[in-house]
Amino acid sequence: MSNNDRYIIPSLERTLNIMEFLAGEPEGKNITEIAEKLGLSKNSVFRILKTLTIKGYVEEYKRLYRLGTKLFQLGTKAVGEFSLIEKALQYMRSLRDEVGETVLIGKRLGASGIILEQVPGHFPVKVIVEVGYRFPLHCTAPGKAILAYLPEDERNTILNQMDYEVFTDKTAGSRDVLEPTLDIVASTGYAADNEESIIGVNCLSCPIFNRRGYPAAAIWITGPSSRLSEDTFEAVGKVIEGYASHISATMGYQPQQPASAE
Repeated sequence: MSNNDRYIIPSLERTLNIMEFLAGEPEGKNITEIAEKLGLSKNSVFRILKTLTIKGYVEEYKRLYRLGTKLFQLGTKAVGEFSLIEKALQYMRSLRDEVGETVLIGKRLGASGIILEQVPGHFPVKVIVEVGYRFPLHCTAPGKAILAYLPEDERNTILNQMDYEVFTDKTAGSRDVLEPTLDIVASTGYAADNEESIIGVNCLSCPIFNRRGYPAAAIWITGPSSRLSEDTFEAVGKVIEGYASHISATMGYQPQQPASAE
């Protein structure tokens, strides 16, 4: 036993081991699987998971447990995303006040995206999405806004990784269908989700660039298709683009710079 081992709290160590295990299991695991993998008693795992669930660090669905959004929210405060959110919030609120709809900001994580923050809309009926929610890239406005501006090699890698799940009859169900759309996004400056992921809900998004010209995030609005209709896309898209440009400027972006993730 090392000198540091005597300071370890066994129950806390078990809790951290469970959370680290679940971090690698995005689809979730049941109590038996977790107990067997970590060599713990099912009763101990059950009590720890229930505590973590009550506190919001773990989510339970159909007896499967996975990490919850509260842990993600803490993480954004400890890493660079907190700076991004802090800089973006004033513009998100201003955009919300101008268009009335819910405004969100998110980034890409591998072959999907994740919501970092949102500002709820002013309308009595509005779209609200939980912070930490993972969204597909191929059929969402922020996903397409980011993909359209990625360096070619990186974009090709991601396009090859995606499964192109079909959610509605408007979903781009293959790479061949998606890629021409990305060319349009790069040309117009904004991306649209015209009931491609949820029937009755539309979204418009623009990328946020870092100081090296890399699409580090996206800002978007979401609302019922009855209000955010296709004939409003161009005008509203330009409004969003203006706010996205302001946020990009706070990140040190200058338009003439080439794209780089570093």
